[in-house]
Amino acid sequence: MEATATTARKIHPVLQKMIQSGCQNQQKIAVAFQVYMELCEVEKLWNVRHHYNELHDFFYLTGKHSASSERDKIFIPLSITSDISPAWVENIQNEVCRNTSPKRYLLFHWSLRCLLENINYLFKKRIGSSNTLC
Repeated sequence: MEATATTARKIHPVLQKMIQSGCQNQQKIAVAFQVYMELCEVEKLWNVRHHYNELHDFFYLTGKHSASSERDKIFIPLSITSDISPAWVENIQNEVCRNTSPKRYLLFHWSLRCLLENINYLFKKRIGSSNTLC
């Protein structure tokens, strides 16, 4: 029996939910998913969940360092090309942590894979080369 030329590609269920979240920016979705996978597979966090804030158009992730941890850590996935300011950080902090007491602090997370991809992008853009660093 011959294999068909087109095969249905499987997509990770969390990536599928991120795509359906309402976010229109593919880079934000890609960065959020990369950080999600890093938190799950490399950092080995427990109960990692993604959240999308439609009003301010950003993802954030929550997870625990151990099953017995009392509260979640909050991670904001960012690309190294993200344009952030102290005012933006304060706004995001207030939005994400408004219903928590005591005040919680955010952890900004850049995934290494994202970092390398952005370095390669900037390298190509700056010197106009098709070579990459890694």
